[in-house]
Amino acid sequence: MRIFDYEGQRDLSDVAISLSREEAEDLLGTLQRLVKQPSLSKVYLSQVKGNVIEREIAIALDRDPHVTALVRSA
Repeated sequence: MRIFDYEGQRDLSDVAISLSREEAEDLLGTLQRLVKQPSLSKVYLSQVKGNVIEREIAIALDRDPHVTALVRSA
């Protein structure tokens, strides 16, 4: 697993993610889509307020052992 901070341009080794039940269900569904559809290279879960993305997580399957999970926070 690789967790990358786009803003800080560095890998993170110790993170905590807190989700509501609804967010956890969204994440589960998103991961199931990624696993079942090999044509998908990456999926995103975003929190949008107005027209601005406040937080976003991009998730990719480990097709390249050096690129797996990417996290971006605004």
